[in-house]
Amino acid sequence: MVPESVNSPKYQKLAEQLSEQIRSGVYKENQKFPSVRSLSTQMNLSISSVVAAYRKLEAEGLLEARYKSGYYVKPQSVSHSKRLNPEPGQIIPTSVTSSQLISDLISSASNTQLQQFGLASPSRHSPSGEQLLKSYAKLIRQKRTDLQMSTELQGSIKLRQQVAKHLAEAGMMTSPDNVIITTGCQSAILLCLKACTKQDDVVVISSPAYYRTIQLLEALNLRVIEVPCHPITGIELDTLEEIFDQWSVKAVIVTPNFGNPLGDCMPDEHKKRMLDLAGHYEVIIIEDDVFGDLGYQNPRPKALKAIDSKATVLYCSSASKTISPQLKVGWIVTDRFLKPILHQFILMGLSPPALNQKVLADYFTYNNYLQHVKAISTEYQKNLAKALAIIEDSFPKGTHCSNPKGGFVLWVELPQSFDTTRLYYEAKNKGILIAPGELFSSNPKQYSHCFRIEFAQLWSSERMDALKRLGSILNNQID
Repeated sequence: MVPESVNSPKYQKLAEQLSEQIRSGVYKENQKFPSVRSLSTQMNLSISSVVAAYRKLEAEGLLEARYKSGYYVKPQSVSHSKRLNPEPGQIIPTSVTSSQLISDLISSASNTQLQQFGLASPSRHSPSGEQLLKSYAKLIRQKRTDLQMSTELQGSIKLRQQVAKHLAEAGMMTSPDNVIITTGCQSAILLCLKACTKQDDVVVISSPAYYRTIQLLEALNLRVIEVPCHPITGIELDTLEEIFDQWSVKAVIVTPNFGNPLGDCMPDEHKKRMLDLAGHYEVIIIEDDVFGDLGYQNPRPKALKAIDSKATVLYCSSASKTISPQLKVGWIVTDRFLKPILHQFILMGLSPPALNQKVLADYFTYNNYLQHVKAISTEYQKNLAKALAIIEDSFPKGTHCSNPKGGFVLWVELPQSFDTTRLYYEAKNKGILIAPGELFSSNPKQYSHCFRIEFAQLWSSERMDALKRLGSILNNQID
């Protein structure tokens, strides 16, 4: 296969070359980059190509623009550019075993005595909560008899219409007839797996992976291959191609927009290449786009499904990260897999309550959802900056963090000597809840020195103090 860079735009090639020079130490931290005009002359490229390359490196956290001074290599004391997972060794499918830690983490999250950084829950202070209550009250006051009735098999037609309209923002033009309403995104992924795989089939996931996805694979007795995930650009496509070529892979589960836990976002050219690979090897893509609306920049990144011309993608999302997890409402968008998914849907009874569907339809109809996600994403970006500042000041030297471009989860990598399962229990005893790294892989040892935190909640003084105390616990472990 022709290497990706051969057909890349000129700015992309230049960005790759400069990125490698930064990583290899040719350019040091805080060193000024050549001016746009001088590099344009030196490389025989247009000024617009150089500007585009510099902006790409700035988006990746490698460069920073300084007012009236130019571009400089961004300091990496809390690194965003370091690879946050080891090189893969021998690639073989493995069985999946989840940890009792997941149950402990989930049950502990309701303990109000703990400062909760462990579960990926949206802000409790979002105005959407009050708006949902108004919708509930309005629908109940109406005493409509259809609230006592089951909705259509695929879900409320009004909600499916609103979902189809909403998905146009992700570049996806679809019919309500291709939408199935489910009890959340994880239920949607489960239905897709049930419809297109059988026991012992091979499924690929990015690594580190969301631990609830790993649980699904275990429950269905599927074998898994983990593909390293770049903290900026997502699942590594060269490795993915090697796996597709070596193994009979049935499906790949991927979060192209703001993955959990890294917050990575696949560039458009990577999305196109992934679709080409899946089409060539006849692999089904199950797309988890639950964080897709929570990007920090406009425009919203396109969903894989939006550029899927061969019906390769099963699209899954929900309102749990943007509006409220208590709704328990998600959706699948599919075309050629509609019948087998509906068959599983009937067998498993994963339809959310009719009232919740009507409430969400009402919310989408009468509230400015786009304004809501824009406002809350801005708050999350501010919260992220605060989290990174506290970590830089309080955590041990050698700590590295991901650089999410959307969502509200942050992946923290400590020096290899740390054990974050031990940290989990010690921090919990001191009133702090985190998600330890062993949960995010079928191999518990792979990320034993990493953990995930969420930063959706307001930075109260108690919450800031808790994150600082977490740093103190880590520094005491060094001593």
